[in-house]
Amino acid sequence: MQECLTHPEFGYYMHRDVFGEAGDFVTSPEVSQAFGELMGAWAAWTWESMGKPSTVRIVELGPGRGTLMADLLRGTKNLKGFADAVTVHMVDVSPANRKAQREALKCGPKTDDAENGDDNTGKNPTRHGLGKWHETMDAVPPGPTIVIAHEFFDAMPVHQFTRTERGWCERLVAISGDMVLSPGLTPAGALMVPRRLEGVEASRRDGLRQLEISPRSLAIWERIAARLEEHGGAAIAIDYGEEGPLGDTLQAIRDHEFVDVLTDPGRADLSAYVDFGAMRRVIETRKNSGVECHGPVTQRDLLFGLGIGQWLEKMVEKCATEKEVDKLIAGCERLVSGEQGALGEGGRTEGAGKGAGMGFRYKALAMVSKGLGKPAGF
Repeated sequence: MQECLTHPEFGYYMHRDVFGEAGDFVTSPEVSQAFGELMGAWAAWTWESMGKPSTVRIVELGPGRGTLMADLLRGTKNLKGFADAVTVHMVDVSPANRKAQREALKCGPKTDDAENGDDNTGKNPTRHGLGKWHETMDAVPPGPTIVIAHEFFDAMPVHQFTRTERGWCERLVAISGDMVLSPGLTPAGALMVPRRLEGVEASRRDGLRQLEISPRSLAIWERIAARLEEHGGAAIAIDYGEEGPLGDTLQAIRDHEFVDVLTDPGRADLSAYVDFGAMRRVIETRKNSGVECHGPVTQRDLLFGLGIGQWLEKMVEKCATEKEVDKLIAGCERLVSGEQGALGEGGRTEGAGKGAGMGFRYKALAMVSKGLGKPAGF
């Protein structure tokens, strides 16, 4: 899965624009500027709860086209204390995405290459200092940090297991290209399955026949926790997912339609539902943890909690035509629409692609340094 998405030559994300109506799927920031601007409100609230540090790192993991960050910066440009404190850090391995992000943030051409990626990219006229790019979050300089991960964890590789008379067998890809089950418990299964099922109610645990686990997601969430414990701050992960445990949710999307996951690798988006329960539990079981998790809550509840209704009213007053009003309303409605029960039979998603039913399919999980209190929108 990771090779299909980020292989330097053949990876899906590496050399073309896959977002928007002309791409394979549409994300929330592309639907309405409300999303990015409300994320700006969340970041500014978090900064205030941190005691208004003179410098704060705004780190976005997997920034796509850079639309979310551009809207966030524009929406907070008049909050002088916050705007002056912010330095922007984009974590992305895709050259195509980085180019689009520089354009979105109005950064100049690349001027310097650092070991962790092109670090300095010219003057950013948004007043937020130089935009900086990194291949991993570990390369972001130390200091108070606010992390935003929107549709990032759904792209992390997963392991899938099926319960059989031989125990939990791992789902593998054979040389022939077919999906097969391992003869018995694999080393990965022996390590991950008991840990994921720990704390799950016996009645639910006994009824599980399929299990999907993303160890990379948990490792990254733990790395973020370690940073917040040391330097203070908060993180928010927004993605389509559930409380979990989850079964088979791995899917491929191309041209806004589902396709077989093994068809034409590198030409379709591979993703899986995020197991927010596993992410929260990895923090709750962390010894002497200096952070705490809140949520998950639906995207609908998050955005209403951040004031999307008031945002819409204010923006409608600025519209010159009914067409502009209709577009604003339609975008906001799409962000908060949908029905509960997004997972269909076998754990697979329903609807046409990532944009369907955003209000309930997408969830948000927040992690904050202890003492910051309940984050906005939760």
